[in-house]
Amino acid sequence: MVTVLGVPDTTADCTEYDVPFGTIAKAQLIKVRNRTGQELKMYFNGGTEHFRLSAGVSTFTIEAEEGPACQEIASIKLKTTQIQSGQGYIDVLIFGDPPAP
Repeated sequence: MVTVLGVPDTTADCTEYDVPFGTIAKAQLIKVRNRTGQELKMYFNGGTEHFRLSAGVSTFTIEAEEGPACQEIASIKLKTTQIQSGQGYIDVLIFGDPPAP
């Protein structure tokens, strides 16, 4: 699943973007590329802890672990940290298993 999220010029800080997973039920590999020019906060599975995606063109990649103690990635939320200057984009690639029929 490939998604490109547009972040328009003058978007307010703390604007949240939910990343659509489409038909993917279990994400195995996720790659997020920040092309906004500002730092982004990234939240997984509705959590309050976040990862930071640095300003400029930066990439974050995470691969799901296998096993009973591992938590699947079911959702991602991205949050801006300042007012957007110029048009920005966030590219998201999600690889995984579709839901069972």
